[in-house]
Amino acid sequence: MDGVGETERRLPERLEGHGLVLQRWTPADVEAMDAAITANVEHLRARMHWIGFEPQTIEQRRELLELWDAVWAEGKDAVYAIHLGPDVVGSAGLHDRIGPDALELGYWVDHRHLGRGLAARAS
Repeated sequence: MDGVGETERRLPERLEGHGLVLQRWTPADVEAMDAAITANVEHLRARMHWIGFEPQTIEQRRELLELWDAVWAEGKDAVYAIHLGPDVVGSAGLHDRIGPDALELGYWVDHRHLGRGLAARAS
């Protein structure tokens, strides 16, 4: 790994800029995640392959968040809630799956917040 420790490779837990806060999803956020996804299932159905696994229970979401925690701790992916003020308005992830020294960006925006440039700002 070229002498770089896993801790040094970890993506940040929190990013701020352009009027948004991106905060890494953690198991403590399970209710907020559930509400955000539940409110957007139909909007996301044509856009996100993982929506086919819906509906999910709170426990299934918690297990996913625990997995994301472990993967982040290994210095790989990071998945963030996109916050506009106190509201979760989407999610964005940086994924270590397209090759060395590259990250794939994935994101979605709440259907009630489309057309405001949130995806571009979060990216």
